Amino acid sequence: GNWQVSRFVGDEARRMDGDSARGLAAFVATIATGLNRRRDEWLYAAEEHKTFGGGAVERNEHERYYNRLVNNEAAKFDKEYLPTAADIESAKQQPGGICVVSIVACLEGDVADIFQAAPSSTSALRDALTDLAGAAQIDDGYNLYNAEVLWTPSSPDETLLREDVILDFPELMAL
Repeated sequence: GNWQVSRFVGDEARRMDGDSARGLAAFVATIATGLNRRRDEWLYAAEEHKTFGGGAVERNEHERYYNRLVNNEAAKFDKEYLPTAADIESAKQQPGGICVVSIVACLEGDVADIFQAAPSSTSALRDALTDLAGAAQIDDGYNLYNAEVLWTPSSPDETLLREDVILDFPELMAL
């Protein structure tokens, strides 16, 4: 259920060695692999990507794009929400509610084809997560410029319902 996924991501985030490229790459690979192990729980997926040529990289356009993606995703998660009694009752009928995990990664190389098909099927999402785990660890993690993993709910007393997901994450496509 959602709390097992949320707890898994939170536990891995607390254990992560964020002081090294290898540590960040291992964290991203662990999250991608862990989510792959839970593919029977997947409901939705989305992806956004952009490839930058050499001149754009020198102008740090990839960093601006990455930061924009992270900030856009974080804004969705920072909204405080207290479920009503009806929401809580509804969550009991949808065991555990829903957990949304967003992985924003800035990788070296033209890897857009890894992610492009991800929202089209569970097998495409499985392949994208597998490829992300592998690509992140190339060159001892230095292939991964930066990454952010965001998830909600982050507490067992929070509930995210299908209606909330549709409202807050309109880019998600049903698998």
